[in-house]
Amino acid sequence: IRRLMQGNKDDLGLAIALAEAQLVDRRPTDAMQTARGVLKRAETSVTAMKLLARSYLAMENGPTADSILGKALEIEKDPEVLFLRGHIALKRGELEVAVKWFDAAIKENPHYVEALNNASVLYLKVENYAAAHETMQKVVRYAPAFAPGWLNLGTAQRGVGKFEEAEKSWLKALELDPDKAFSRFNLGVLYLETQMPGRDREQQLTDSADSLNAYKEAIGPTRREEITEVDRILTEVRRQKELERERREEELKGDDDDDDDDD
Repeated sequence: IRRLMQGNKDDLGLAIALAEAQLVDRRPTDAMQTARGVLKRAETSVTAMKLLARSYLAMENGPTADSILGKALEIEKDPEVLFLRGHIALKRGELEVAVKWFDAAIKENPHYVEALNNASVLYLKVENYAAAHETMQKVVRYAPAFAPGWLNLGTAQRGVGKFEEAEKSWLKALELDPDKAFSRFNLGVLYLETQMPGRDREQQLTDSADSLNAYKEAIGPTRREEITEVDRILTEVRRQKELERERREEELKGDDDDDDDDD
């Protein structure tokens, strides 16, 4: 881009492309300087304002970024500006404000996958599973290869009682991205807590343990709090498995007693 700019110094499009590349290359200070250069020549460029705000966000300066985005909104109701303001509110822990911004972004662009996904995550946080389910269905329809979308859809489906659909969604997330380890955790908990139709209970508990152990292996030994939680759940899996074996033994004894009575 710099080589192209040598012969086209006044090309604002190239300058914007350069700032975007600098952001991707994790050089927010350079991106900030480039974006300011664009704004000196085009004061109302919402694109340059967004790049400048994103540069400040990359440097963990949310208040300044939010101020710039507020000025951008006075010029244009841009979906990405609305989304970024929602992102800032989310980082502050202001969930209701974040939902408002994400909803506004979706209103301007109903196919805005990132905004739809983030809004759904917030719906999940406040346990509004019906809203999350409706929103995540749109995400996977618009972006069927987006693994996080399937992961979140599975959580929403479990919340509304669609357990078999949740299982399929988490398996789909793993198919698209085997590194989506949290899908394994979700599957392990699902198999423990919910008896799936037509499944052998003992085998399902084995599948639960396998999924949870695969999750432990994927996250590694350093995440101690999560490992402790998984180990606690695995203890319950083993207890449930032992109870299932005892129940089956009792059933077999009962069958033997019935045979003796018949004789």
